[in-house]
Amino acid sequence: MADKQRLSALSMPPVLSAELTNQMENGMIDVNRLAALGMPTQLAKELAEQINGGAARISISVSPSALYGGGAFTITVTVPAGGTLATVTATANGTPIDLTGSGNTRTGTAPAEAGPLVVTATGEDADGTPLTANRTVQVREEPPSPGDFIMSQLPVSRIYQRATDTGGDFGHGAGVIPIEVTASAATPVYARLRDAVTGDVIKAAWQVGNVTEGASTLDVAGIPARRGRCYVDLAAKAEGPWQEGTTPVAMGAIIAGGGQSQMGYTAYANGAGTLASLGITVPDDGFIAWRARDSADAQDWTDGTWGRPADDGQYTGSFAEQILQDMTVALGVAVGYVGYSRGTTKASDFAAGSADRNRLHAQLDMAGGFEAFLWVQGGTDMSSSTPPATFKAATQDVLDSLPAHNAIRGSNFRLIGSATFTRTSSTTVNSNNMRRAVQELMTQLGGTYMDTRDIILTDGIHQSQAGGQRFARHVRRALLQDWQPPVPVSATKAGAVITVACDLSDGATLALTGVPTNKVRVEQAGTALTIASVAASGSNLTITLSADPGEVDLGIWIYPSPDASNAAATAIIADNSAPVGRPAQPNYSALIAQAGGGSSLAVEGGNGQATVTSYDTLTSPAAVGGAGQITVTNYGA
Repeated sequence: MADKQRLSALSMPPVLSAELTNQMENGMIDVNRLAALGMPTQLAKELAEQINGGAARISISVSPSALYGGGAFTITVTVPAGGTLATVTATANGTPIDLTGSGNTRTGTAPAEAGPLVVTATGEDADGTPLTANRTVQVREEPPSPGDFIMSQLPVSRIYQRATDTGGDFGHGAGVIPIEVTASAATPVYARLRDAVTGDVIKAAWQVGNVTEGASTLDVAGIPARRGRCYVDLAAKAEGPWQEGTTPVAMGAIIAGGGQSQMGYTAYANGAGTLASLGITVPDDGFIAWRARDSADAQDWTDGTWGRPADDGQYTGSFAEQILQDMTVALGVAVGYVGYSRGTTKASDFAAGSADRNRLHAQLDMAGGFEAFLWVQGGTDMSSSTPPATFKAATQDVLDSLPAHNAIRGSNFRLIGSATFTRTSSTTVNSNNMRRAVQELMTQLGGTYMDTRDIILTDGIHQSQAGGQRFARHVRRALLQDWQPPVPVSATKAGAVITVACDLSDGATLALTGVPTNKVRVEQAGTALTIASVAASGSNLTITLSADPGEVDLGIWIYPSPDASNAAATAIIADNSAPVGRPAQPNYSALIAQAGGGSSLAVEGGNGQATVTSYDTLTSPAAVGGAGQITVTNYGA
């Protein structure tokens, strides 16, 4: 049995102290009621075990917790299993109060005068033993003026970006939720949080600020990041009464993005495959707000409002659903996916002042902040033969604009960039130019570059549902700083056998799926040679030609552009890491397997400075065209 005097002496809000004292006097602890008044649920449960014990009892609850003169109230009676309820009565200052209802619920109206309201219930337990219970509730003279303030309800299904990744009530950081408030007079404001599923108080009352007369925006700081959603309640006093939030929201991480149609298909489905058929379960705390526009700039495919992904909703794309499923688990917090895309755009279409730039910024401003940004743009620039320097400058201009529209975190976000993934169109030179430009830009900006050639397509450009799911699993690894794909670094030749050495910096080994003979290209003076087989062992890729070309220099390409028509579906060169192997990084200049066993990298024209690097014996380097300097570095013998 609990020590009632010691419990009553604990420091706690007056309304909670009075309720606890009343329940202990009645000999029955109501866990839900104490939790609603701010007591930690676990403590309330422990008190219930000590005071309630194992005896069969009748439990009485009265709501609302703050009852004022003339106010309506509801009585709920719980009897032991197998027991029966006989009577329910209420009196105020000795005068009976009329009750209506049946079963275990009664309703009534409190008297106008303040004072104790006593509820009595009688019945029997399963053995016929008589039971009686009483509950006393204090009727207060009058409620606080409803004109203290009125809170506006928050947007439905909203995820808010946390300001920090650590700390907070649950160890995953915390952030701010702005709430519109209209006050009739200056007043302090308190907040509390209730779990959206159980209704339990997950953070008791704390003062979040003061408001003056009129309309204002109250920044409710200290909202903890966590899994699950919650209701935000406000009050003028720590003990209430509370204005309850009615729309569940969450504090967590927002992943933002932008680009062209491939990014649009991250939000909505392209081709067959439902979420269920792909084994994707959308978490209750994963939401998306993506605006996707058609190529003609005539209509929205998705409107950019917050929503939960579903096969029967507007957000049906497998990428978004998979990234939400994976990242909520990986980060331990709710996750939102936010952004803007339009099909058939070039990087220059997102120039400052353009409609596409403004729409992207509008989505980011609406989100309020983000901790990661994914940019996929370059396919149209490839097919349009945009000069690489022009494309790179336009892309950097877009990315440089992002911190000003990241109100919560500024420049503190993870950047991931890609020109495109699998693509069976575009010429080799244009494709490599745009991809190289984004790769250089990611290095310059401290971002992560991705060129994933294992993404299944529905056409020559756009990912299928299965392809989107695979891309999401790759992006997850990049978000978690686990993107170190195999990088081809040198090639040597011995007869018809070519060995390509790859850098696998984190200890993984090469692994092949299918027969990837069309995922490599070997050229002699620009003419492709026939490949008999491709094998992998450790960090080496072995390419066997159908015939020995003799003592000649050969150019080697891993995942050459344009991609083969069966790209990703039947043949992949990747590593053996989990959960999905990282595809090898394509080389944008040929690896040269030299006659006599040497190895070097080729140089393609250009008017700037070129660098030729040899990882073996360098023989007869040459550069054709270009007015710049050539630097030769020899790491071989």
